[in-house]
Amino acid sequence: MPRLVPYVWTPAPRAVPYVWSCSECEAAFDMGPMRGAPPSQKQVDEVNRQFDAHCRQVHPLLSPVVRLGDVPREPILDNDK
Repeated sequence: MPRLVPYVWTPAPRAVPYVWSCSECEAAFDMGPMRGAPPSQKQVDEVNRQFDAHCRQVHPLLSPVVRLGDVPREPILDNDK
């Protein structure tokens, strides 16, 4: 089952993956410019679209495909502090 795995991260301290790779063949999928913030929903949708097309062409017999999840609309707060 092909899935997207983090490949390249933005610099710390708020490291965010911005290049993802296919778990089956290591093809790379780039989010585009990142500024240390979480990716936009548009960036996530574009990577998922490219990954879906890649898997249909390169891995047609392997399914289902595991895509990136939706980006949270609101920041997740740590209430345990």
